[in-house]
Amino acid sequence: MAYPIVKYNSSTGSNTAPSDAVATGTNASGTGAGTTITLNGTFDCTAAADDDSDFIWCATDGGERHLFQITSFTGGKATATAVVVAEAIGATTFSGATWHINGTRLSLDGDTSFTDWQGLDPGWVVELDGTFVQTAMGVAVSANRSTTSAMTDEAVTIRASASASSTPTIDVQWNGYAAKIAHVMNYTTVRFENLNLFCTTSGGTYSQLLADQGQLILENCNIDTSGGTSTMAIKGNYSSRSIRLFNCHVKGGTTYSIWCDRLTSLTISNCWIDGQDTYGSTALIYAEGVGSVITQTLISEGTGNGLQLNRDGTVDILHWVTNVTSVGNAGNGFSMTGTQADTTDSSSINYINCLSANNGAYGWSLPAASLPPRKGGIIDYNCGYNNTSGNYDGTTAGANDITITADPFTAAATDDYTLNSAAAGGALLSSAAMVSIPVRPS
Repeated sequence: MAYPIVKYNSSTGSNTAPSDAVATGTNASGTGAGTTITLNGTFDCTAAADDDSDFIWCATDGGERHLFQITSFTGGKATATAVVVAEAIGATTFSGATWHINGTRLSLDGDTSFTDWQGLDPGWVVELDGTFVQTAMGVAVSANRSTTSAMTDEAVTIRASASASSTPTIDVQWNGYAAKIAHVMNYTTVRFENLNLFCTTSGGTYSQLLADQGQLILENCNIDTSGGTSTMAIKGNYSSRSIRLFNCHVKGGTTYSIWCDRLTSLTISNCWIDGQDTYGSTALIYAEGVGSVITQTLISEGTGNGLQLNRDGTVDILHWVTNVTSVGNAGNGFSMTGTQADTTDSSSINYINCLSANNGAYGWSLPAASLPPRKGGIIDYNCGYNNTSGNYDGTTAGANDITITADPFTAAATDDYTLNSAAAGGALLSSAAMVSIPVRPS
């Protein structure tokens, strides 16, 4: 099934009559809870695809949905008099409404009482070109959906247009619980791709990305909430929520940059969580949930711990951390807190090929009370260097841990944490990771 692609251009688009629209008008009507929007005239819509990928924007009453997926054209495309839409019109009957079919829109919150974001459903795609400033409403995706969802539902995708000359930006400059940078709601999966998600000014404690009863996926994104006073930059809590970050840079959050409380799952791959000696007073990443997989990631310069896993309750957990560098944090590089109450021996805690360096406390603080009953998993092939309190607390170095005696970084003072070529530093680490495939016995 095809779905609409709704394009936005902050310079050339239009909220009422885009120049590239299939058709436009000013006198549409519809019956509350119905699925037919009458155009009140005959319009040539032959440029429409008519494959479920067309949409109509209609100025229904304030506080009600404005974006609809077109399923058919009454009278045919060439002589359309009405459109049948997949989603029900709001409760209010309307008339004399401005409308357009397809076309590039100008802004994301033309009607702040019910933004375009709230009208997005699974499978829809939004493509952005330009800078979009949100001063009255953030990105509250699918807020109108019911709490029911299907496992087969496709994601709502919000991405950079292929024709964008630079990375598009969504800049939320307002503070409010339902007006966050992204508020993923009601069991919806939302993907943000190749975007800047910023709060440059005026944002308050709620200037954050939130997975609330949904899944938040961020790919090739730059997240920066430092213009506000948010206690966390990315937040997910309670079951049936998950957060995925791939190839992202994250900055912001006075207490945490990423906070996951009893989250179903957290995945971070090839990211930089950038404390800048300013953010993350408790931890740059705080994970309390069933599954946490963190790989190929840099966690640097937090004012508290780098990565903190908290044990809460009796639930079995998987915590997998591999090829992660935690460096220059004021607290522990890697930390576990809380007391485990799991009696099934099914949990697994793993740290492999990790580097914890120049932290203000321990490299790894893993108290026995926080570990699984039999310390399930592997803690090995790691390196601790120049941590104020020592490398390990609560456990011991792995049999294959690496010891270095020289700074391993190219230029840590200027945030270049690539490995240098020092024989007793970066060069030794580069050749020491667990990377070989076992040989079949002869």
